[in-house]
Amino acid sequence: MTDDREEFTAAPVMTAAATARTMAAAAMTGAWGGLIGAITTWLVVAAYEEFPENSGITPGINVDTLGPDALNAQLAGCLVAILLSGLLCFIVTAIQKPEPYDWNLLREGITLVEKPPPRSAKWEQEHSPEFLATARAWISYHGTTTSIFLILIWPLICLPWGVFPPSLFSLWASLALVWGFFGAFIIIALPIYENWDTFVAVASCTPLQHKKVPTKDSTSASDPQPRAQDKDNAA
Repeated sequence: MTDDREEFTAAPVMTAAATARTMAAAAMTGAWGGLIGAITTWLVVAAYEEFPENSGITPGINVDTLGPDALNAQLAGCLVAILLSGLLCFIVTAIQKPEPYDWNLLREGITLVEKPPPRSAKWEQEHSPEFLATARAWISYHGTTTSIFLILIWPLICLPWGVFPPSLFSLWASLALVWGFFGAFIIIALPIYENWDTFVAVASCTPLQHKKVPTKDSTSASDPQPRAQDKDNAA
């Protein structure tokens, strides 16, 4: 089976990071259950799958039925890894019924040994509750709509085509490759762009300059009250 370490941990990690009710028992049960179920399904499908006589694949559990020449066993294992891990995580969470975790404990309870550097205005903005709530809503909306399009709408559109001829299948594979490379470029290039100042500071061995967040005191100091003489002149 292809590397499925991400598949059987995707749902537990996602729920633990995005929800406030997923506890350690639910996440670990989902991860281990997904792993065991994926390997079992992979082996069972490979053992009982039938192949044409001219395929050159010997039935049973062997390198041919478990390798890239027999994709059904790999597909079944990956699906079980994703779905079973999420299902187990949900069941254990429903049984435990834990209290929602207070995320402020991470912000207030973890302290640094050394005095932290001054935080930039951009950092304060991106870690504010309002900004995080907006970002979560944006991610949830676009993630849901994109998943629905790729999982349901896109395959349904292609159903009238039937079995793809070689030329159409090549086009389909090319679109998948372009999609993958485009996604890889985005997830690699955007973090580098957003943290370009840090990369430059590390490469040039110079301290990273932080822009201090303007406060009420600094604002009032920079904008002093008008002098009495100015008031008299204005009068």
